[in-house]
Amino acid sequence: MKLSIIQLLATASALAYGSPLTEVDSVPEGYEIVPAKWTGEVVPGEGPVTLEGCVESLREQILNINPDYFKNQDSTSTSATLAARTIGGCGGRAIGKNVQCGVPYGTVHGSDISSGLVYLSNIGGCMTLGGKQCSRVSCSYNSGIFACNDNSDTVQAPFSLISDIGGDMFGQCAGFDDGADFTAQAFTDEGWNVLMKRQSC
Repeated sequence: MKLSIIQLLATASALAYGSPLTEVDSVPEGYEIVPAKWTGEVVPGEGPVTLEGCVESLREQILNINPDYFKNQDSTSTSATLAARTIGGCGGRAIGKNVQCGVPYGTVHGSDISSGLVYLSNIGGCMTLGGKQCSRVSCSYNSGIFACNDNSDTVQAPFSLISDIGGDMFGQCAGFDDGADFTAQAFTDEGWNVLMKRQSC
């Protein structure tokens, strides 16, 4: 009986914030998996550019364009985010979310997720995600971080916001333990979600 109550509560919570992904190593039915799209200013004063790939790949692409991008992290990432805002909808903001731990996927490892969150926090810029699309925004040692858009319209969000949400997930579901193995998903009140699950990189 207790299990049934827990299941009902989980179902009600999911319906309020979007449906959790129920199949291991898949995206929801009707969703398209696409490369993550990053927009930001790589070279100061030259305006925003758009690149595609997970954050680990984006970091390499950015350094190929501007080897100095990460040397002064605060100013460069802030500049990239400010430039990205010119496309609209990408300003920093507070956001409500519902974090669910133990979602039915292969587990990720704490230290690998932690590294991905640092990359997401430091890269600046803006994510653009089309309606009913999912993007792998980070993947390291088979520990993946995904963003999925439950809306029919495009959403935009700072990569740093994805990192902030991911940090809350890591803390709530694994106690910031780098040695922990866990899964987590956070549904935002803007109709998009962040998922941590095992994924081939």
